[in-house]
Amino acid sequence: MIASGQIRAIQDTLKSVPCRIIPTSFEAEDVNLVGFPLHPLSRWDSCAQALSEFKSHGVMMRLPLFWQLEVLLWYACRTVPAPIFLNDPENMPVGAAALQLGGMDTVVTEQRDAGIFAEYVQKENEVVPKNWIIVHRADDTWSVPTSLSDCKVAQEVHLFPGLPILSQCPALMTEISGTPRFHIAQGNRFEPSANTFETPSKDAVPSFTLDIPRITAGGMCVCGDLIYTQAL
Repeated sequence: MIASGQIRAIQDTLKSVPCRIIPTSFEAEDVNLVGFPLHPLSRWDSCAQALSEFKSHGVMMRLPLFWQLEVLLWYACRTVPAPIFLNDPENMPVGAAALQLGGMDTVVTEQRDAGIFAEYVQKENEVVPKNWIIVHRADDTWSVPTSLSDCKVAQEVHLFPGLPILSQCPALMTEISGTPRFHIAQGNRFEPSANTFETPSKDAVPSFTLDIPRITAGGMCVCGDLIYTQAL
């Protein structure tokens, strides 16, 4: 994904801004990769909500370390509280062992990994973890692997790693089959006419207006927020 001019304009001064920096691409080799600032006190609130809803006892992170989400996940795990285990996505044998012997009952991973890892764990352990938090890349198709049909699954869509644009309330987390439904991630503003997503400003971290993939508004959720789905 090509970063906006607003993001590129801040690159020369980014090192002097008191902030946490996340990459603007999911791929380390992306030639358009630059840094995106988050407020140093920012937290992964949607993940913390899912962990609380699942009553997680142990959390396995299978997101690439390049994404810089381990600290944000650690803070989210503290709210439960639950220990966190970092598993290299390419090292599935260690992940399967940790699920079987280490008390991990919740997997945090991306959609591209979820189905592959679930099938591997089913083969090795004969039991698939009951709780999953799945990160969708904004430009991917947002879907849940059928191998997780008997699990609890919370989904969210990230524009960049660590920048959710869509997340789910507990009511939407119960929906496994069909088209995934979401809310605009809390603390941000969606402008439907321009199809842009505006992040909040705080202290030295400015607000950013970002283009996002098209989404379709649906009905009102039981929680009171408007529902959105991926535009076809």
